[in-house]
Amino acid sequence: MFGWVNAAHQLGAGGMAFLGGVMRDLVGTYDLVWIGAAGLCAVAALLTPQLKVTAPQVVGLEGRPR
Repeated sequence: MFGWVNAAHQLGAGGMAFLGGVMRDLVGTYDLVWIGAAGLCAVAALLTPQLKVTAPQVVGLEGRPR
């Protein structure tokens, strides 16, 4: 799971860096990039309480949950 989270983070960071450069070339300022990044952070903060935490299942040697 950690690998998938890390891969998604790297893809998102690379995409944001690229699109930030494109926006800077098109508009001439990073202002819209900062506003967009702040908006994405706000959405993530609002969605975080929706996550459900479940206890991990312990599997015995016979392959069945205990």
